[in-house]
Amino acid sequence: MKYDFQTHPISYSDLKNIEESWDRYKFEKTKPREDKPAFAIGSYFETRLLEEDTSEFVIGDGRSKEVKEAKEEGKRHLGIKDAEMAHNMLVACDNNPDLYWLNENFSAQVYLHGNLCGVDCKGYADIITEDRIIDIKTIDSLANIDKAVANGYYLQAAMYQSLHFQMTDQFLPFYFFFIEKKEPHYTWLGEIPQDYIEAGKLKIFDILNKVKDYREKDLNGEFTGFDLKLKKPKWI
Repeated sequence: MKYDFQTHPISYSDLKNIEESWDRYKFEKTKPREDKPAFAIGSYFETRLLEEDTSEFVIGDGRSKEVKEAKEEGKRHLGIKDAEMAHNMLVACDNNPDLYWLNENFSAQVYLHGNLCGVDCKGYADIITEDRIIDIKTIDSLANIDKAVANGYYLQAAMYQSLHFQMTDQFLPFYFFFIEKKEPHYTWLGEIPQDYIEAGKLKIFDILNKVKDYREKDLNGEFTGFDLKLKKPKWI
């Protein structure tokens, strides 16, 4: 897929690569995509949970002719054990009080788009109800949630909340629904504190200002590689 890096909308997943360097972002955007098993498991689980169409997936032995042909057609592959894991995660969600919103009116896979800090941005919200935005995540252990949010998920919350507000003029709190990939597949539904999100917005605006600078340098043929500045260690 060809990208016009001057105009292509920026997504949450682009932010860390752009923060590292513009060249890193361009490299990651243009390299062949590898559908890692962990991503496929999460996507399949989410698709089944929301009762969406699962025809993009093929389940079976990766060495079989049927699976190889399906992958050549662009389908995403789940091994038998991975599909069993996703099934067990779904079973764990039966009658789960954290999933009360599945019985309410909600929209799934909502396309969000808008202009933040003079840069076109986009994203897909897993769930939007009348009173919240919810993103679904799989995780190795719920004990790692704090680290996962601090390492970048707060930026996703900030971007999606900002885009949704721009599109609807409606402020909605942001929640994550986490489910463990290991049995017994414990879950957690929690709101991301608004001060986390406000810090995320400041971080995003800083990165998007870099995007404008990088794009201008790109047009002028200037170097847009690593701009590394050493940070003084605490022991000095």
